[in-house]
Amino acid sequence: MATTIFYDAPDLGHVRVEGPDAADLLQRITTNNVTTLTIGEGQHSALLDRKGHVLSLFYLIKQSEERFHLIAPLPIAQKTLGLIQQMIFADRVTVKDVTADFHAFCLLPFPLHYRVVLRSEVDAARADLEKQYRPITQQEFDLLRLKANIPAYGIDIGEDNILLEGNLAHTYARNKGCYPGQEVIERLHTYADGKTPNIVTAIVLPSSGETAGRITSRAYDACEGKTYAMVAMRRERTPPARAPATRS
Repeated sequence: MATTIFYDAPDLGHVRVEGPDAADLLQRITTNNVTTLTIGEGQHSALLDRKGHVLSLFYLIKQSEERFHLIAPLPIAQKTLGLIQQMIFADRVTVKDVTADFHAFCLLPFPLHYRVVLRSEVDAARADLEKQYRPITQQEFDLLRLKANIPAYGIDIGEDNILLEGNLAHTYARNKGCYPGQEVIERLHTYADGKTPNIVTAIVLPSSGETAGRITSRAYDACEGKTYAMVAMRRERTPPARAPATRS
C-alpha cells in the first residue's frame, strides 16, 4: 500500500553501526535477514534474549556496505546501542549515538517506513512531504497503530514477552541462520504453529470497557465512536471484535 500520510515523530533516537564487520554482526544478532537489504533499503528487526524475549524493536537501514542506521524511540535506541556494544567481541565495528545529527519522519501505513534527514534539512524535508502526503497528529498515529494491531515496545510489549506474542511477523525472518532466541522462535513455529500461550493483541473495547486481559494502550476513534485497545491476555480467551491486523 502506498504512503498517503506521515507523522513527524519528535522523540526518535538514531544509532550508527559501522565497520567492515557491521553486516556480519547485525546478521548474527538481529532477528531479520540483513543480507537481503540493498543500499537505501530498511527493515524492522529485534534483539532477543536466548529465551526469545524481546529486548528491543527497531528499524534498520543499510546506508552502505559497511554502514547501517538504526531508528527507534529515543530510550529504546539508547538501550539498543548498549546491547549491540555488549555483543561486539573481535568484530571491527563501531556503534555511535547520532541522534543529535539526524531526524526521521514516519511514513504510513504500518509497518512503518522512515525518511531520515539531517537536522539542518528538517524544515525543507517537512515542506516537501506536506506537498505529497497528509501530516497526522500523535493521537491519529496512536489510533492507526492500534487499528493495525502493532504493539509498541516499552508500552505493549517488552522483556517479559516472547516475540511471537505480538503481531510482529515483519520483524523476523525464518531460515536466516542463528541469532539469540532463534531456537525458541523456530521451536514454536515447528511444534505450536507459531502460537504462544500469551498474546498481545488489539481489540475494540466493548461499551462496558471490560476485557479479559490487561489493557496496555488505548485510543478513541470519534468518527466510529469506538475505543481501540492493545490487550495482553491468555490465548484461549476470545477477544471481542479484534482490530484488523496487518502483516508483511
